[in-house]
Amino acid sequence: FVVYAIILLGTVLDNLSSASALTLSANIQKQFNTDSSTTSWVLSGYALTLGSFIMVSGKISDVIGPHNLYLIGITIFWISALICACIPHTSIVALIVFRAIQGIGASTLIPSTIALTANYFTGPLQKYLNTAVIYMIVALTATLGLGVVLGGAFSETNVGYKGFFYFVFAYSFVVDVLLVFLIIPINKTDGHNKLKMKNIDFVAAFLVIVGCLLMILGLTEGGEKWRSPKAIAPLIVGFFTAASAVFYEVIYL
Repeated sequence: FVVYAIILLGTVLDNLSSASALTLSANIQKQFNTDSSTTSWVLSGYALTLGSFIMVSGKISDVIGPHNLYLIGITIFWISALICACIPHTSIVALIVFRAIQGIGASTLIPSTIALTANYFTGPLQKYLNTAVIYMIVALTATLGLGVVLGGAFSETNVGYKGFFYFVFAYSFVVDVLLVFLIIPINKTDGHNKLKMKNIDFVAAFLVIVGCLLMILGLTEGGEKWRSPKAIAPLIVGFFTAASAVFYEVIYL
């Protein structure tokens, strides 16, 4: 129960970090002296990699074990948070890139948490499974509002948006250290032992990521001028690129 509680404390970071960007964006725009459409990529880059890499994270957890994937993901998360906090105000591109990397780390937390929940609350503890699932859902959803509040609060301080990243770094680092010593490993089944990294469909995942990236680019540019080719072309190409992933999965494979 203690280990599962610590795991949920780490899982809340997924949506907490996503929602915080909504209220941090004005401060980021001011600090980097850039426009709103560029600043929006601090949120979009994170959300894109978080949503896209979940597709492969679930399969990777089957290959290497959900407990290992969780530890790898949260390590990527706090390292990226620390780098985001230390980036100088010379170019916002570096912040966008490391926010996207942070989203990759975040994408591992939800699939591995679901797998850990199913494995921890089995056998004699199965009677607690429904309650554990409810707590997991609350951890993922209730923190959206908290993220908005924290982002706004840190924006009003002298440290600004960097204060939030320092907070997230310290928080996730403590969770990571605790779980390195306390997390309960999951024994693989015979079926899982037969799985290899080559079994993961990286092609479809790549097509979805590129397609979503292009569509977000089109929507971002559309905020400035919808009739611009830079808005229309990425939307069309992105849609068909993402759709080709479905074709590849359902028909070709």
